[in-house]
Amino acid sequence: TFIGGTVPEDTPVETTHICLNGAGCPVCGEELTLLGADSRKRVEFRPGHFYVLETVVQTGICLEHPHDSLFTPEGPDFIVPGGVLGNELVCKVIVDKHADGLPLHRQSKRFARKGVNLPDGTLSRNVIATAALAQHIVHAMRDELLDSPWLQGDATGYPILVGNLGRTHPGQLWVYSNGETAVFQCSMTKHGDIPREFLEGYEGIWLADGASNYNAVADLAGVERAGCWSHGRRYVFDARDEHVAALEGLGLIRDLFMTERTAMTLSLPERLAHRDTHAAPLVARIRAWVDRWRLDEDVIRRPKSAFAKAVNYLHRQWAALELFLKRPEIEVHNNRSELLLRGPVVGRKAWLFAGSPDGADASAVWFSLVASCMLQGVDPMAYLCDVLPGFGKKTPSQVRELTPARWAAARRAATLTVV
Repeated sequence: TFIGGTVPEDTPVETTHICLNGAGCPVCGEELTLLGADSRKRVEFRPGHFYVLETVVQTGICLEHPHDSLFTPEGPDFIVPGGVLGNELVCKVIVDKHADGLPLHRQSKRFARKGVNLPDGTLSRNVIATAALAQHIVHAMRDELLDSPWLQGDATGYPILVGNLGRTHPGQLWVYSNGETAVFQCSMTKHGDIPREFLEGYEGIWLADGASNYNAVADLAGVERAGCWSHGRRYVFDARDEHVAALEGLGLIRDLFMTERTAMTLSLPERLAHRDTHAAPLVARIRAWVDRWRLDEDVIRRPKSAFAKAVNYLHRQWAALELFLKRPEIEVHNNRSELLLRGPVVGRKAWLFAGSPDGADASAVWFSLVASCMLQGVDPMAYLCDVLPGFGKKTPSQVRELTPARWAAARRAATLTVV
């Protein structure tokens, strides 16, 4: 029986003894006398089975100098020192929820089928407590993003349970990415000050859709706003059954995306030349199409029709949409941001809402680390199991080296060195 859970009686127990190993009195040098030992048990997991990890740490004392010699050797590094979960089980719970969309209450039920009683409240406390440490890595990841020449972002609704009234608040989940690192942020509103404050001090290109809550970001000194052709295409697609001219616009945008398949495989100078040759003429034709239909009598008379919204969206966003012709480093869309949000959105269908503002902030931390690991092509489980134990002893400079991008780069460099 544990504080916060139980396991079947026949669960295997692995015991680690942390002994005095001949430690001596700092005054007289005599070997310490065993005073006692502290035993703590945690539930741990290896693929396929649970087991109990018992740690017994001895404490010694010199009988001649009891006030100066009390000594307890340092034990193993646990992610949650006073928690009931072992390191691998903590990481498994985090990854199962934030990479695979399995809510904590379902994980608790799955554990119970194995006879392991770990209430979802226990799991939640461990996830939130660990996020309080890992958020320092996310702060370092934000610094990496602000050094990037371009960023893209998006947002989605993220209901948050507030207080004891059983009502949810319409929170927001934001994501910012440079294609190698992704940082998520939860907020109680979708006001434009949220991304503006996150990107304060950033100088570069901001690629996003035409939502007005990104206007404040575009107003930052040194920021150029780029537009998303996928969002523009979506408006035109929605109008395809309403107006036959939408099919012409869809065809032109399709041809633009086809040219980008080749462009994105080229170096930056080659991409700029390719876009000048192939994309620029298509953009000019789309501009002519927009101008022709924006002045159409039917569009003017019915400004709220799907076709009018499509044409007017492209017109309003035009300066941002054509920026990619001058900036070869950016893509023509921010689809990657939408893909990054897909994991949380799928998970949201299962857990419906964040249980508290602290839980929402913790989820943002774990979404950031898990998604960034996937962008780097590394297993989030392997990363967390390596980085989190002993994290509290790391210096700020060491923490900066633990971001998924730098961790993955160090592993790749080590592999090349060995070969």
